[in-house]
Amino acid sequence: MQNVRSFKLFVVLAAFLFALTAVAPLAMADEVTVTGQIQVQGETVTLQADDGAYVLQGGDAAQFADQKVQVTGDLAESDGQKVIQVKEVKPAE
Repeated sequence: MQNVRSFKLFVVLAAFLFALTAVAPLAMADEVTVTGQIQVQGETVTLQADDGAYVLQGGDAAQFADQKVQVTGDLAESDGQKVIQVKEVKPAE
């Protein structure tokens, strides 16, 4: 019976640590403003900027497809890609 409790505790702690590492990059995100052109491929929306491509998540960036815009949001890295959690999109000046 003690082994079963220890195993359950181990599983719960392992799940907690896994969840914590999954959201940690978002907690450490920096707010950025990047200018570039919106590209839409299927459900993936990217911003093509002078310093590379950014995957955009959230917001209404897709409505600006093929336009030059300024995107503000939280920057993180996921699977080697730069990801912006979009807060604001507006036409570039």
